[in-house]
Order: sequence, then structure tokens, then C-alpha cells
Amino acid sequence: MYLYNQPSLGEVRKLVHRRRSNRVSAPVPSPVAGFGEFGAPIFDFPQPCAECPVGTAAQCRAALRQAIVRAIGLATNAAAKIEAAISVAPAARNADAKRTATLFVRFFGHDPSRPVSWAGNEASGISVAKRFRSVATELNGGRRVIFQCRATRPDCADDDVTCCCPDTNAFFSPAVANTINLCALFWGANRDIRAGIIIHEMLHMLFGHLQDVGQGRIRNACYEAFALRLVGVTPDPFDVCNCRATPCPPNPFPACPA
Repeated sequence: MYLYNQPSLGEVRKLVHRRRSNRVSAPVPSPVAGFGEFGAPIFDFPQPCAECPVGTAAQCRAALRQAIVRAIGLATNAAAKIEAAISVAPAARNADAKRTATLFVRFFGHDPSRPVSWAGNEASGISVAKRFRSVATELNGGRRVIFQCRATRPDCADDDVTCCCPDTNAFFSPAVANTINLCALFWGANRDIRAGIIIHEMLHMLFGHLQDVGQGRIRNACYEAFALRLVGVTPDPFDVCNCRATPCPPNPFPACPA
């Protein structure tokens, strides 16, 4: 269960996964307790889900489960790759570890072995790897996550947790406990991009200080894009530009009114 009083619906802004860089939401406290047996995804998927174009309710659930399993694999792989890269001196890294370090620099701004003063000078990659492992653990039976479909509406407000804006993939809000809210754009993506979106929202759920602003270790889009690039998958270009503070391509989806 959560260890803080949950606000009522409409009191807290959504932490959204949008295809653009503005309309920022504030970070929220981090829930720490989970439940469930380890070893396999344990999740709820309330039906019906009109936004899912896959087919029957069973087919939509199967597609979601595939994305969850893929997210577990991506997060576990990212953690293992980082740990391997920082287990030796930079000069002693093999080709795979060098590639991991290069991608880490690209998305997080520095080598994963760089000491972090506020963390007792431990390597920067340690905290990033821990966050990826936490996502994998919680998805893989650590807690029962609810994946709730939300209707997409052009008039959806930032504090309305019952709907999505047309430019939103998914969102998390502490007003809807333990829940990742899925929008139409989530279902329009392929399995890998869906998995990246799930990692993004799980980081919001588990680590309230990670945000949709800034660059590097503080920004969820950097984790999502890094995990995908490690396995040779091209991330959503909006995650890359948001992470690296570079110009984003034109957004084909309309935004809700501010």
C-alpha cells in the first residue's frame, strides 16, 4: 500500500508522457511498498478498452503483457550493461562496455563511472542501474500494477485523470494509486516503444524526483531512450530531443488547451 495520504481526483497534476517538451508537471512523493509474488508480471487490466485496436479483450491483454515482459527485459538489460561498464576501469572496457558507456554519455551527459559527490562519490551508473532494476523487480511481480485505459479528448485538462490529451502516450498520477494510465498513442506504438513508455511511467511511480524536465539522470525520457538504444531499437524522437535538449520535430498531434 502507499505510505502517504492519497489526494482526491483532480487535486494533483498528471506526470505525462507527451510527444513534446512543454506543459511540465511537478514531481510527487515516491511510494515504497509493493506486493505480489516474484517471478512473473502480476497486473490488472480493467476492461473494456476501446482505445486498444488490437482485437478482442484477450488479445489486448496479451499485447499489454508482451509489452510488460519486454519492459522487464529492457530494464534488466540496461542495469546489467551499466554494471558491466563500471566494473572495470574505462581503459579496460571491452567493446560492449565501451558502447554502453558511449550511449550513457549520450543520454546522461557523462561517463557512468563518474563519481557523484552527493552519493558518497559512488559511480553515477550505480544509481541509474538501481532504478532500472527497481522497475524490473516491481513489474516482475513486485507489485500489482493496474494498467487503465483512458479516453483521448482534445479538451482533457492537466488535472483530469480520467482522460488523455491527443499528444499523450500515457501518464501516472498519485491520485490514481499504483496505476499507469494508457492513452491511444500507447496502443498505436509497437511493442518496443510500448515497453519504453511503461519504463518511463514506472520511474514516475517509483521515483518521485525523476521528472519530465531537465537532462540526464533526472529526466525519465533519458532512461527510456537509453534502454531502447542499448538493444538497437530507435527510440521515439521526442524522447531523444527532450532528453538531449535538442530541437524536436514537428508534433503531428494536437495538444490540449493549457
